[in-house]
Amino acid sequence: MNSFSLLVILICGFMHSNSPTPVNLDIKQCDLKVEALIDESELTLKVSNDAVEPVRYFLADETSKLISEDKNTKNLKRGTYTYYVIDKKGCSNKGEIEIK
Repeated sequence: MNSFSLLVILICGFMHSNSPTPVNLDIKQCDLKVEALIDESELTLKVSNDAVEPVRYFLADETSKLISEDKNTKNLKRGTYTYYVIDKKGCSNKGEIEIK
């Protein structure tokens, strides 16, 4: 050990290793199943039973303006809307609906 290494240990409290410890990551992609139910000017978003609470809901209009964070949205005007749904695990779904 040279004097620089000893100085790093004394100041930082750790010693540099020449070879990093391997890290194994198990990343799984998951999709959330969402059913968009439209009744005239109302939208209800239903998620599958395997969704982990809390589930967050986002609804944006044609200009990407957020208009709702609820699974039930009423009094929607004619147009196309984009919904985003994400659960506690990070599983998500994105879709579009049209109110005529």
